[in-house]
Amino acid sequence: MGTIPIVENGMYGFKTTYTIDSDAQGFCYGNLYKTYTLRLNLNNIGSITCATSTYNITCEDPKLQFVSGELAGNFSSIEPKKSKSLTFSINYGSLDEEYVDVPIKISISDSKYQRTWNDSITLRFHKGLVALKVN
Repeated sequence: MGTIPIVENGMYGFKTTYTIDSDAQGFCYGNLYKTYTLRLNLNNIGSITCATSTYNITCEDPKLQFVSGELAGNFSSIEPKKSKSLTFSINYGSLDEEYVDVPIKISISDSKYQRTWNDSITLRFHKGLVALKVN
């Protein structure tokens, strides 16, 4: 079940979508099996161009590692129905369970109205595969 964002007429707002690389089976694996490319898209779902804003990306799970990418920064204005993409390289540490769901929080503060939007995504990491070499 998702949420339905509501934006006032003549205003702007944000909705976050994402894509992540996965393995051939369609899964992401933990146990530092691989580094994945995560792309966050900050979509302006309003009817006017948003002002220059700041973003902050956080995760409370210490096993999720951001290998590259800026976790905080500024982005310039975004026109209505357009988006700004942020790219990260991530991997997940030791994993004993079959899988784990990892929430990532996205916070955007605008410079014009001093408002803050909070959104989140959840990534699922499965226990890593075991590589076997047969000679």
